[in-house]
Amino acid sequence: MITFIGDIQRIVSDMPRTIKGIYCVTVVLLLGACCPANEHPGQQAGLRPGFALSFDDRFIDEWFSLRVLFKQYGAKATFYLTQPDSLSASDISKLRQLVAEGHEIGCHGALHLNATRYLLTHSRATYIDVEIESAQRSLGRLGFAAPTFAYPFGADNWYINQVLRQRFTLLRDTYSLARSLTGLHGEQSIVDADPVYFRMSQGPRVQALGIDADRMLSGHDLKKGLLRAKARGEVLLLYAHCPVRNLGPNRTNKMKVRIELLTFLLKTAHELGLKSYTMSQLTTIH
Repeated sequence: MITFIGDIQRIVSDMPRTIKGIYCVTVVLLLGACCPANEHPGQQAGLRPGFALSFDDRFIDEWFSLRVLFKQYGAKATFYLTQPDSLSASDISKLRQLVAEGHEIGCHGALHLNATRYLLTHSRATYIDVEIESAQRSLGRLGFAAPTFAYPFGADNWYINQVLRQRFTLLRDTYSLARSLTGLHGEQSIVDADPVYFRMSQGPRVQALGIDADRMLSGHDLKKGLLRAKARGEVLLLYAHCPVRNLGPNRTNKMKVRIELLTFLLKTAHELGLKSYTMSQLTTIH
């Protein structure tokens, strides 16, 4: 490098003043456009690698029980709430306390409808009215902004997406590592699951990887995902439902996530120096 710079200096010294100026500006621009081979573009752009954890449905007491764990590791979560009209006074108080501690509430629909199935027999306008507008009105009355939306059942439907994008800053879909093609079944590695890693300039629709017990993800799997996020300057997107302790190894344990796994996730992310994001924070990264 030192020899290269010396060569440039000798060349420039022999040039006429005008050409010398043009040459110097060009060299500076070219050198500025270069980056070290081991630096990821996301890191250069200011994106701090990390993870975003979200929870779906209405497990208020169980979510609230994680407050000490979140505080211990400086983690934040997004709680996608459905059927907000039926919340008790105690539920509302707990959710407000979670928000006061830096967590956020997202919208998960007023009735938790499967959009794809519902639209087979109803209009888009009806769906928006009974599922989206109703939920937003209820959440607003409770003081929850809910700027992002998670599709119930992961039923991402192109027909309603254009309307949802006008109402929310981010739309969260779901993603599974299990794959089936022409009768052949396989399990994708978390390291290869590109859709669950948020990158710079990504659109308003994202996909999060399910970590409930029936997904059979281990702590080792999650650590590999966190290591990829750190190495590539990305944000690993994850979601779960109801956190519980001492859950047996039963594949039928749907919508339940082991608190032991959550603890490992948050502890490992903290040790790796990864940032914890709420879902709406992803929309502020440019």
